[in-house]
Amino acid sequence: MGITTVTCLANIAYEIADSFRRRAVPVVIGGWHASALPDEAKQHADAVVIGEAEEIWPQLLKDVESGKLRPFYKPERPVDISKLSSLYNVLS
Repeated sequence: MGITTVTCLANIAYEIADSFRRRAVPVVIGGWHASALPDEAKQHADAVVIGEAEEIWPQLLKDVESGKLRPFYKPERPVDISKLSSLYNVLS
């Protein structure tokens, strides 16, 4: 389960995340709130994406499939938006 949240909706996002985790569904949380408070978000998720997820999402999905989800994912550099269309072709 992938969840993105902003601060005003973080408590609701955490409730949803906790509900899925109780059913043994892996949860990844990202968004502005999780990026600002990753340790807080980690209490409700198996993994937290800090910052933009576009370029790290393919690796995160591979990690989920292999059962090797890391606690935190953070891009090494800002996303190059000129490469996004080719990135989405990889995901589809």
